[in-house]
Amino acid sequence: MNKKFIKQIKSELKKEKKIILKELKRFAKQDTNPSNDFDTIFPNIGDKQDENAIEVTLYGNTLPVEHNLEIRLENINKALKRIKNNQYGKCKACKQPINQARLKIMPESDLCIKCKTSNL
Repeated sequence: MNKKFIKQIKSELKKEKKIILKELKRFAKQDTNPSNDFDTIFPNIGDKQDENAIEVTLYGNTLPVEHNLEIRLENINKALKRIKNNQYGKCKACKQPINQARLKIMPESDLCIKCKTSNL
């Protein structure tokens, strides 16, 4: 894999990481123990029964968003670590190169398409 491609991917991963962190910080606070763990902030709209119902609904709707963003952030961090360790672009299952087209679409991929589809 050429260095120019890796540099481009690294830049894209860093940009995406920044976007995800910014989005998470909009509705969650970062937990200091596990570095990439966030806790959704329970909204405080008011004390009336209908306001409490809205708070619970908003909180319930936000939890899966937080979870998905945390997973994406973790995968991006793993990809950046693979770049740093010169392991980026190799399938973790079969050790073969991952197609660059796949990496352009999903730069945090750690499995080639053959191994990914066989794991489903």
